[in-house]
Amino acid sequence: MVAIPTRTCVACRRTAGKPELLRLVVGERAVQVDLTARHAGRGAYLCGRGACLDAALRRDGALIRRALRIGDRGVTLDADALRGQVGAAGQETVAAGAVHDAAKEHSGAVPLGSGRS
Repeated sequence: MVAIPTRTCVACRRTAGKPELLRLVVGERAVQVDLTARHAGRGAYLCGRGACLDAALRRDGALIRRALRIGDRGVTLDADALRGQVGAAGQETVAAGAVHDAAKEHSGAVPLGSGRS
């Protein structure tokens, strides 16, 4: 069995599999969502809950800034733009999950260890 890397939400500190969380990175001098999870550099992770995003953006995004080790490097953290990106990423994740679930349901595949043949 392949081990899935785990990450921690910067706001609620809940640990989850890397694919379940949204990755934030510094790109073009602004914090943005990394939809591909392939952007170079340090990443900060958020679970998809709105309360976590609100908590992470409090005090000018102190939790995100600390996790990304931004300091005073002149990096912009636009809360409204980030909320829009997180919302769009969440919709894409939900859509991708629905497609995956539908494909699994119609494939007739039986999960390993289910006891059915």
